Amino acid sequence: ARVSPESALPRDHAPLGREAPCAMSGGRRGGSPGRHGGKGEGKGELNNEELELHDSVMHACGGRREMAREVLAMLDGAIESGVLSAPRSRCADFLGPVEDTDGEREGRDRGTHRFLKAVTVLLRLKGFNSRDRMMPVREIELTGQPLVAFTAIIRGAGAPSGRLEPVVRSLELAVHLARSSNHVVAMRLAECEISSEGGDKCVTEVARLVRQVGIGAQARFLDEVDLRGNSLDAEAAKKIVEAAVKERCERPRACTNSPPLWLDLSFNRVRNPASVFENLKAWAGWAHDKPQALCLADQEGCSKEACPKGCMLHMPGFLDQCKGDTQAKQATIGTS
Repeated sequence: ARVSPESALPRDHAPLGREAPCAMSGGRRGGSPGRHGGKGEGKGELNNEELELHDSVMHACGGRREMAREVLAMLDGAIESGVLSAPRSRCADFLGPVEDTDGEREGRDRGTHRFLKAVTVLLRLKGFNSRDRMMPVREIELTGQPLVAFTAIIRGAGAPSGRLEPVVRSLELAVHLARSSNHVVAMRLAECEISSEGGDKCVTEVARLVRQVGIGAQARFLDEVDLRGNSLDAEAAKKIVEAAVKERCERPRACTNSPPLWLDLSFNRVRNPASVFENLKAWAGWAHDKPQALCLADQEGCSKEACPKGCMLHMPGFLDQCKGDTQAKQATIGTS
């Protein structure tokens, strides 16, 4: 049976928002409070030192308090500014030592995974764990953070197979973070090594970013999803665009007073992008009676706020795609 992203999270890393009713309890899920897991957990009553040394936080950070301190400072700044800016260039200094630790799990995403786990745990400990108190962040930027890894599967005899399997654990955490708060409107995942080679699980997770978030009066869509500079092919782009158009046609109330989705798929691996774009426009016309659903954002008056043609999706730079195949290179470094 397929395991959902949320059920795959460690027991002490409860998801945020309405997807985690157990997070409202005082102690750690499924057990007694840890060394710093009692009073104040889930209520925002812990001070910074207690948060840094909390068992769940230290576990997420590989036992490194300096990483916990950096992540906490970054998160506090995000809560104050509304922007969680965590590109690889900003995190490399404190993620590098964790990634280089002997015995650290395999995968190029191992540092990113620990970072996202730490953010998730800290948000819960700060009390952002219910529909009544959601994370007050509007924009999330993870540019350059590896979100998909390729690792060798160990067989019964202990010998690794020759085939590398995709691991999307970090992508799952990133998507969940974006969908766990009604305040998030922009998700920027440029150059995050998101690849069609990651299989259906990878593309399905990416497509969740263009689907409706929340239900009832809280239903909404993200305004911006930046996927530029990854390795998504034409089939993956097609699935993502079709999901975005279909959701918006079937759930118009969630689109009320919302701008067109700014979906940046430039510099991926889409072959014949002009043909792909025209085919998608034709599909939107006959499938949903929306012949003007897509726009390349190249018309006068096009912006992230509006489209003179009344489109549903802006696809800036879609005709600008990379040439060649970098996936073989990714596979050779997939376990580094």
